[in-house]
Amino acid sequence: MCKYIQPLVQNNSGLKKGSTVNSIIRDIRIIRNAKWGSKQGVTLLELVFETQCNHIVVKKIPYSFDDSNEIHKIYEAATGKCLDVKRGFEVSEILDKTVKATVDKYLYRGYEGATLVDFR
Repeated sequence: MCKYIQPLVQNNSGLKKGSTVNSIIRDIRIIRNAKWGSKQGVTLLELVFETQCNHIVVKKIPYSFDDSNEIHKIYEAATGKCLDVKRGFEVSEILDKTVKATVDKYLYRGYEGATLVDFR
């Protein structure tokens, strides 16, 4: 698996909420024993996206193959196939693939960030 080193703080002010962007999946990591909201010891999947305007978006989602998890939408957008929950997938299947996504903004402890949603 590739390791992509992204900036610690990304300036994504140029990404407008509701806009559609093409994003390349640059890196995928599994983070164990992370904090997710008020929960401790959670396993997360971290995806690093590079948008067509060279912004870096780091998206963390709970590591799960439940149907409601976004990993299904990301995998399908990158490969055009449904995710086989019994088999999983190889990182190389989605690494460096381009997906379309919608920009969303969030506020966290006074810091405004950008994330990607609605992958297709």
